[in-house]
Amino acid sequence: MKTIYLTRHGKSGWDAPQLADINRPLNNRGLRDATLMGKRLLHLGITLDAIHCSPAQRTLHTSQLIAEACGYNKEEIIKDKILYQVSEHELLAYIKKLDDRNNHVMIVAHNPGITNCANLIVDTPNSDIHFVPTSGIVAINFNVESWALVGEKCGKFQFFESPKKRG
Repeated sequence: MKTIYLTRHGKSGWDAPQLADINRPLNNRGLRDATLMGKRLLHLGITLDAIHCSPAQRTLHTSQLIAEACGYNKEEIIKDKILYQVSEHELLAYIKKLDDRNNHVMIVAHNPGITNCANLIVDTPNSDIHFVPTSGIVAINFNVESWALVGEKCGKFQFFESPKKRG
């Protein structure tokens, strides 16, 4: 059994319009919400084997805050430029190449790729995931032994969490 946690980065700041998109930081709400989501994962008893993220400042910081809050070593976060502005099909291809030693993997990236990938790989439409907000997490289970076997419409929706949901 494999579980993917598709996570959208926290709310970013727009205070410095001269910054390149990849360098935009989290704003105060993004900082608070990322920590909240990490604590929520901890409360749910979820242990992550790996966290992969886009190299964008906001995704890396979101990943670090979630890691700190749920007990994952933030030094082990894997940054991959492929995840910056990734499409749903590119994200699915990335998932298929994950290390099979890891059963519970979080990917922190951007919309629309996160939302579209969640809908691409879940076996039945789920109205909860028509839009993943900032710091939102969609958990999807796969009854496979290898990530290479993950494909379209083969995942079972486990949960959708966002900062605005009370848990």
